Order: sequence, then structure tokens, then C-alpha cells
Amino acid sequence: AKITKHCVRIRLKNGGPGLTYTLALPLIPRKSRMVKVDNDLQRVLLRINRFSGGELNTCYNCLDVHSANGYGNHTAVIFDSPVTQSRSTLTYDDLLRKVSLFSGVLSRKFNVRKGDTVVIYMPMVVECMVAMLACSRIGAVHAVVFGGFSAEQLASRIKSAQPKVIVTASFGKERQKLVSYKPTVDNAIKAAGYVAGDFPCILYNRPEFEKVELDAKKSWFDWDELMSSTQPHDAVPVEANHPLYILYTSGTTGIPKGIVRPNGGHAVALKYTLANVFGMNPGDRWWASSEFGWVVGHSFCCYGPLLHRTTSVIYEGKPVHTPDAAQVFRVLHEYGVNGWYTTPSALRSIRQEDPFLSQSKKYREQLDKLRYGFVVGEHCDAETLTWLANGLPKHVRLSDSWWQTETAWPMTSSCFGLKGGYLPQNGVTTPMGSAGRPVPGFNIKIGSTIERKETDHDEIGYVDQELDRILVKLPLPPGAASTFWNDHERFMNFYFSAYPGYYDTMDVGTIDKDGFVYILSRADDVINVAGHRLSTSAIEEACYRDENVIDCAVIPVPHQIKGYVPFGLLVTKKECKKTAEQVIRDSIASVRENVGPVASFSQACVVPALPKTRSGKIARPSLANMASGKPIKVSILFAKPGPFLVPPTIEDPGVYHAIYDALKQSGLNPTKPE
Repeated sequence: AKITKHCVRIRLKNGGPGLTYTLALPLIPRKSRMVKVDNDLQRVLLRINRFSGGELNTCYNCLDVHSANGYGNHTAVIFDSPVTQSRSTLTYDDLLRKVSLFSGVLSRKFNVRKGDTVVIYMPMVVECMVAMLACSRIGAVHAVVFGGFSAEQLASRIKSAQPKVIVTASFGKERQKLVSYKPTVDNAIKAAGYVAGDFPCILYNRPEFEKVELDAKKSWFDWDELMSSTQPHDAVPVEANHPLYILYTSGTTGIPKGIVRPNGGHAVALKYTLANVFGMNPGDRWWASSEFGWVVGHSFCCYGPLLHRTTSVIYEGKPVHTPDAAQVFRVLHEYGVNGWYTTPSALRSIRQEDPFLSQSKKYREQLDKLRYGFVVGEHCDAETLTWLANGLPKHVRLSDSWWQTETAWPMTSSCFGLKGGYLPQNGVTTPMGSAGRPVPGFNIKIGSTIERKETDHDEIGYVDQELDRILVKLPLPPGAASTFWNDHERFMNFYFSAYPGYYDTMDVGTIDKDGFVYILSRADDVINVAGHRLSTSAIEEACYRDENVIDCAVIPVPHQIKGYVPFGLLVTKKECKKTAEQVIRDSIASVRENVGPVASFSQACVVPALPKTRSGKIARPSLANMASGKPIKVSILFAKPGPFLVPPTIEDPGVYHAIYDALKQSGLNPTKPE
């Protein structure tokens, strides 16, 4: 490196002529330090390929290692399903036997090889974990799809992943409702442009329900029959950066982004997290109350606990109504859970159903083994976190945390396995409203949304609409996503083009003088519904299926339990003969059919027009803040100062008055336009 007056010139060699890059010196004032970085250097800074040249097998490190080291008879998984009244436990040897056999099924029966993809569409059952680990064992790449998604959503993932095999189950159960999975898979295959027989489909017939008869001529095969006629398969070594899985996450374009997770960095990051962030020891019992179809299910129901030899509790049920609001605390007590991961939505559901926690008193008084609790998935309000702390034994330490599908593990949290990694107190170990300090490995900064620069701490002690983008300075630590499936250019442009040298989280918030991070909201048009990130454009597209709807905007509005839910603003044809109530009812039904019940879309109103810029973009931020009744600062970049953002390029600002009236009639408490 050669230092000059104004810059440092770094000469990098990689088996050939050196490549020269220019970076700004730290001596240059901090406000100027965010500089243009070219694509070659961007790749160097990213360090996407961790542990290059090394080999491992994630499944082997989850199961075989523990069996070989004498822990084969220790409990690996506890399954508890109040919706089916069934419970079971599996040791490491039990789980290894099942996984090895299913690996044999995939490899020998269906010729699944290293690099092939397998789509898994199953409820929260152990067999879903078996399928995931079996793919990992033979080097196949799994794509788990949340069982609450509709056929159309499943179809988009099938079309993208182009699987060698699809794995599903006979039924899932939502409270008292039985959900049949096979028709959804059949419809999804058709919607993806394929026909029956293009993909072999393996169906696990759940013993609690009526058996689904299958026709092998149509490429449907029974799980148990296949397992009884195969042989175990050994673990296949893969290069450290070989894909472990694809996990599709919602995006503002409505096109699902296939996050790709590399094996090596992922295994290292999760084992580190269990020990140093969650404070778990090998042999402890851990419960992440999530679904396998989400990133928490991948990281902290399946892979993380097994890598660290920590028993994972798998729960098929809801926080309430399966059958009551005491079930969460029953699970914590009965299984002697030491560490617990939950969501604010789950806590709010329990709080609404049982505000004084009277139903769970007998369990909560016996939580001697519970040491740590974490909240994840969305911002947790102070009232809910305080309510939880008051309901748990005094020795239990709690922390909010923040991370994303892209990172695979927490970016901010209390670190209970590290000395000085949390505020030295029982109860809540972070300042109220904070998601904790950055976890080692994540260099978190605040970036200006206007000038694309890094800002100082003295500039971010307040909430401001223009100085709040949360960034992570490159390189990202091991475990982060390496690309989008079959779309690396989109991956680079999506996360790294707006702020060269940084990963753009697309969340907004602040950092206080002590380094605690406060997450305020999402910067894009993805709505976080009870921890499930859903694209507004997918919901809007479903509304457009009614030919009478000619324009539509879906925005987030606050919900007492789920944090946020989508709300639709619908514009109909002038000649529409339906009543407003009929249009709203049909739109809600369309979203339920085409996106799924997970969208929680149950509110909408009909308006005469939507506020649009001259380029045709709908001013969603102004609508969302107006509907939520939020008083916010308005930048000088925007037109008339007021309680919500009004871009100066809006063609007809008068539409806000009509929208205000419609929102008011819908039962919301919107901000009145000025």
C-alpha cells in the first residue's frame, strides 16, 4: 500500500497482474468518507467466498459428529403438537438414522445429486427437518416453502428453483381446521407451467389423519414406503461455499428473491451464535418458536441447535387457542427450556388473551431452568417487553434483537455468552426500544438517504426521515447470503449499489451514543406481518384480479397483535356496478386465495384516486403515515410542510382529502391533511 497526500493506493495480486484501487484516507473528514467503489473492489470487500477450498458437510456436523463422540443417545429433538395431541423425542442416533435413509431415497430412487434442488412444502413436523438435513447430507440444495402459502406463491418458487423432487405432507392443522397439502402442490405445479409427472412428489402421510392414496403413475410416492425400501447414505463433502439452501423472501418487485446460503460460513456463524449470543451450552435445551419456512426455522429450529449439540424443541401450534394462552409457558416448563426465541406478535397474542397471565401461573412459577429469552422478527414495543419481564422469574434475562433473512444470524442483540455483552441486570438487558448493540462481526452505521454518506453519532440522536438508513460496513461476516439464486447481478445491485462499500439493510433507525441500535421501520414496500415479510405488490396483484379494480395501493397499518397488517386502497372503474362493500369483499377473498391467509388482509376502502408522482409512482410512504396517524418531520425536499410526507411531484394533492375521509369511515384514525 502506498500512501499519498490524498489517498492510499492498494495493489492487489491474485495470480496475475495486480489490480489497482483507490480508497479515501481516514484523514479526510468523516462526512466525505463514503466513496465510489468499483465492482472489482466491491467483490474484494464483500468477501462472499469464505473458507474457499475447504470442505465440510453441514449434516455431518449436525449429527454424525455427536454420535461419533458418544452423544448418540442424547436428545436431539423434542416434538410437541397440541393441535394433534402428539409428542415425541428423537436422539441424535434416531435422527441420523432417519436422515441417512431419506438421503438414500433422494439419491438412489430419484437420482438427486450434489447441486440439485429439492422443494420442501410441509407443516411444522420433524419430517420437514429430516428432509432438510437429508438434502444437506448429499449436497443437494433445499428450498423450504412456508406451508401457509397459496398454490400461486408455491408455484413461483417451483418455477425459480426447478426442483428435481418436491417433498410435502398429507395435512397441516390450523387450530380446528385441516389443511390438505396435496391439492395445493398439484395446483402449484400446474400454475408453474408444468404437468403432473414432471416432478416426482414425495408425500408424508401423517399418522394422525386419514391416509391420502397416491398414484405412482402420476409421480406421487409415499414417504414410509420409500423409507422401508432403501439404504442409508453417507455424508458427501462439499466445498465451503457450496449452496446449502435457497430461501425465498419477499421483495418490492413481487418477484421472490432466492437467498442462497453457503455451507461453511453458515455453520460457523450459527455455532458461534448459539454459544456467544444466546449463551447456550452443549446439552442445553433451546426453543425457537418459529416455522421451518422462515429463516428462524432454518437457523435456530434446525441447523444452529444441532451444530451446537443443543436440544431443539419443535412446536406445532399457536401461542393462543391451541388450546389456550398457557401453552408457551407449558412448553418452557415441561421441557426445561434454557433459551427461548419468540416474536412480539406471539407475546401480544398472549397478552390480549390473558393479560394477567393467570392461565399460565402454575407453569411460570416453575421456570427455574429458563435463563434467557429473545424477541425477534419485528420491533417489540416497550409495553410488551416489560409485561413479559414482569411475568417471568426475576433471574431470566431478556433481549430484543434484529437481523434479516439475508444475514442468517443476529446483527444486534445482547450477547449472553460474552463478558460485557449485555447490560448487567436481570429482566430486559437493553435500553427500552433498543434491539441491542451490534453483534461481533457486524459494523453497523447510519447512512444519509439523501447524500449517500455515513453520518456521525452527533447527527443521529434524533429521529429524522432523511438521516436514518441502517448500513453494515463491508465485509459482512460469515453466514451472510452469497447471492440470489440464478441472479447474482440483481443481488449486487439490490444490496450494494446504493451505498458502495456497505450492505444496505433497507431498514431505518438510529444509534445512540452508547452504541445501542434502534430499529424504526422498513424502508421499502415490504410489510412485516407478525414477523412474516410480505410484498405489497403481490397483495396488490391479487386485488387487481377483480376487473373492476383499476388502481390499488397496499400499505401497512398498525395492529395490536401482529405489529402491522396490510390495508388496501382500491380505485374502481367509473362504470363499476358493484358496491364498495362487494369490491372490498372480493379483493379480500382474492388475496386469501392467491397469496394465502398469512397475508392477514382483511381491511380495505374504495377511493376515487391515488396520489402519484409525474413518473407514475404511488406515494406510499405518505399514505402509510397518514393512515397510521403518525406525526413525522417533513424534509425541505418535500413540498408543503405537514404531518406526513407529500412529494412535490404529486400531480393532484387534493386526493389526500378524499382518502382521509375513506380511511376515517373504515375505522382508522388517520392524520388530517393540511
